[in-house]
Amino acid sequence: MPVLKTTGKNLFDGELEDGYISNTGNNVEWSNFKRSVNLIKINPKLNYTISRNSSHLGGTFGIFQYDCNKQFISTYYISLTAQTFTFDERTNYIKI
Repeated sequence: MPVLKTTGKNLFDGELEDGYISNTGNNVEWSNFKRSVNLIKINPKLNYTISRNSSHLGGTFGIFQYDCNKQFISTYYISLTAQTFTFDERTNYIKI
């Protein structure tokens, strides 16, 4: 299960559903993948660490960015078990 932290608090609510999010922001149903159900509110001026708390998860990990109107902006991929970064200044929500 993914973990999204800023100042030590996990912001991810743990709710997942089958499917993934395409590079254009559309939900694609597929039982081989999991995506977060809810948008996660973030502050684009802060640093965030996104990590996986399970070593059995492999491959690429997508972070899907949305603006203040909850409209899809872009996708950011990481392949590490943890990475710290600041989001695009337009980003107000993410899904993982």
